Amino acid sequence: MMKKLKLQSNSSALLYIQILKITVLVILYVIVSMFSLSAQTPRKDSGADGLLIKPLKVGDSIPESLWDLPIDIVNAPSQSDSFKLSQFRDKKLLIIDFWATWCSPCIKSIHKLDSLQPIFKDELGVFATSYEERGRVNAFLKKQGIKLFSGTKTEYLKQYFPHKMIPHQVWIKNGKIIAITEGSNATGENIQRALKDDSFKLATKNDRLDFSTSRYLADFIDTANVNSFAVSTFSSGQKGLGSIMSQVISQNKIFVNYTNADPISMFMRTLQHPNNKTIVINKKLLETDRLPGIEAMFCYQLISKDTTRSFWIRRVLNDLSLQFDVKIERKLVVKDCIIIGKLKGSNVKESITNSGHPQDFQDFVKLLNFSVRWKVDQPLFINESGFTGKVSMPYYKDLQFNLDKLNLALRPYGLIASKKKRKIEVLVLADNNTAEIKPNIR
Repeated sequence: MMKKLKLQSNSSALLYIQILKITVLVILYVIVSMFSLSAQTPRKDSGADGLLIKPLKVGDSIPESLWDLPIDIVNAPSQSDSFKLSQFRDKKLLIIDFWATWCSPCIKSIHKLDSLQPIFKDELGVFATSYEERGRVNAFLKKQGIKLFSGTKTEYLKQYFPHKMIPHQVWIKNGKIIAITEGSNATGENIQRALKDDSFKLATKNDRLDFSTSRYLADFIDTANVNSFAVSTFSSGQKGLGSIMSQVISQNKIFVNYTNADPISMFMRTLQHPNNKTIVINKKLLETDRLPGIEAMFCYQLISKDTTRSFWIRRVLNDLSLQFDVKIERKLVVKDCIIIGKLKGSNVKESITNSGHPQDFQDFVKLLNFSVRWKVDQPLFINESGFTGKVSMPYYKDLQFNLDKLNLALRPYGLIASKKKRKIEVLVLADNNTAEIKPNIR
């Protein structure tokens, strides 16, 4: 009985070992399969063979993986459609030329290289390469009579030699990159110097690889070294920024800031024009002016290296006019005004009979004509009295729209205000029906 139990125990152990072996083999198979799949699937930052690629620069040696990389070519002198850079390894100088059939400078450069290749045939190797389809590249080369062959669909090579613009040319001597240049540098003289002089250098082509047309241009330029620089930004009203209208010169630039301001005020501030000498008939401006609170506000900033008044005023007006479809005009119109004149039977004299701080009468009239924002019915005050003395008046806002109160304040000075018509020049903000804005700036 004991022998039978021992036999059963040994059988169970053997079965367990067999299951364990099978499990280990399955796990190993899965791991190997995953690794194999990973190796066959190129990463975003990898080459055609899926290996991680380190971008190369001047002074770097060409890695063996690049020398031996199979590249599809067209216009080859032999029947072979495959090429490796190692086939040019015996050349003293190798130029890799990134080009395209739609690029005019590329076409000019590849014709030049095509003519130089036979001259330096024993010492120079030229490898042209394009991201385009083989059929298009092949047809173009044959039509142009170019004898150079070209790689096709070689986007992966861009990872070795990152660039944004073409032609982009890489010069290789003794297995090392000696230059990365534009197409204009590929001349017979430069090639001759590169072959003979080990210290030969060319200006390096440094493309801004992070450039994007969907980002601000100011992110990519050094404004301090730009002869003529101006950038403007426009947005809707922004909570938490306050309301500011200013023009400040700082760091040799002018900063024009209109923060949470209504569009009509932006125009008036730029032109330094009084609100009550302005007629607004532009539909967009009128619709915006009727909106509540911050909905009627906008933010605008101009930063300009040209600080001359004529430049920045014209730039701001052009930006605002395009944004709101405004045409700026000046016209002579007959307008209802409030004329301040002498009170009949009274001598005009300087007198202080009201409480308040004395001020020049001319300054008081300016206050009557002042408003922070444009109003369609804001009266226009014109002093025709000849009075230039000092006065002490109530708060001007209490008098702007109340003729009776104004006359009560003016009477002690022998003055009277009355409504009359006058022909005056006004600024008109109209709908724009023309492409070009030419405001009359004075």
